[in-house]
Amino acid sequence: MALRPASITDRSVLHEELDAVRKRGWAVEREQNTEGVACVAVAVGYRIPASDAVSCSMPADRATPGHVQEVADAVTRHTAALARTLRREGIR
Repeated sequence: MALRPASITDRSVLHEELDAVRKRGWAVEREQNTEGVACVAVAVGYRIPASDAVSCSMPADRATPGHVQEVADAVTRHTAALARTLRREGIR
């Protein structure tokens, strides 16, 4: 059952989206959980498999492809820096 009209409920569509996330290195959702909200998320790569992530929410109407890419780039940079710090400090 869908939480929102944009929620992914078809298993094959979900698998396609997960494949795209793996290739891209980050996830994006638009109004799948909350009306008017989009979100970008990146796994923190200090554990294998990853068990933590950092996300950034934004108004869905401002989540143009260019803006989403900018946010994804920023979150990816900061998440990579966080992972380096955690590994350096011996946090696993």
